[in-house]
Amino acid sequence: MARLIAPILSLALFTSIMLAQTHKPTKPNGWLPPGESWFEFSHRLVNTGPSAPLIDRYYRGKFIFGWWKPIYRASDWEVDLCMIPYFVYGGFHERRIFLPAFSFRGEIMFRYFLPGKSLEIRFSSLHYSTHLMDKLPVTTPAEATELKRVKIIVDDVNLIRLGLAWSASTKIWQLSSDAGIQPVKLNYWLITEVNRVWQSNSYDWYDRFFYFNLGVSHTLSQYRLSLRYEGEFARTMRSLMELTFSGKLNTNESWADGWQIYLSYEGSHIASNEVTITPYSGIARDWLRLGLRIFN
Repeated sequence: MARLIAPILSLALFTSIMLAQTHKPTKPNGWLPPGESWFEFSHRLVNTGPSAPLIDRYYRGKFIFGWWKPIYRASDWEVDLCMIPYFVYGGFHERRIFLPAFSFRGEIMFRYFLPGKSLEIRFSSLHYSTHLMDKLPVTTPAEATELKRVKIIVDDVNLIRLGLAWSASTKIWQLSSDAGIQPVKLNYWLITEVNRVWQSNSYDWYDRFFYFNLGVSHTLSQYRLSLRYEGEFARTMRSLMELTFSGKLNTNESWADGWQIYLSYEGSHIASNEVTITPYSGIARDWLRLGLRIFN
């Protein structure tokens, strides 16, 4: 029962945000200006790297409920909060949906806009973690032996990030990027354990201390075609590449289009018997996924 508490709380939080956002404030600056929320489902098309049979059988796709909300906005800066729960979908087992793992990302970010607002400075506290849910339905001695070799990385990662973001447009392309450093891994998320974050034993060196996000898009009348590549790297790397076709276009660059169909590859240096985590897509494998997002 305890393993269901985090998903239930996340769903309740998402529902409350959706209800609250039916009354969006019209004032652009000040407390709690409009934000957005979304639902997403993706399914694995193929494993692009070697994979243990149990992982191949029971890690199929993801359900995602996410929301982003500015807490306070001024003319030159704002503070945002983003929460994204990921439910890993494993198919159906014994006539019920099978969810082997749950992953969660939370980030609070300070953004300072330089003149022209095409360049901004970002400082944020990022948390992402993984929590096991349904046990893999192992039924034979061979599967039990195989399960012992499966390495599911259950981790709680808390990072302080500092970086730059920029955007530019031409008649054909819209470009965007952000990059920075995240050298310190904390034991505590900044917004939950502020009094313990700066204790000398609460932090360690992080082996992927650079992060990046590169995006380019082209508008086709009522639709948009986009390509993005994002990840984090140094001694090891995690990354995601995504090709997106979207509609119900949003003219505000900080907001997403109303619906998106995407094809994504995620992975990099993931062993055949390993399931790991990234800050971008929860639990990751070397796999190709097809997905749909719907924004409010």
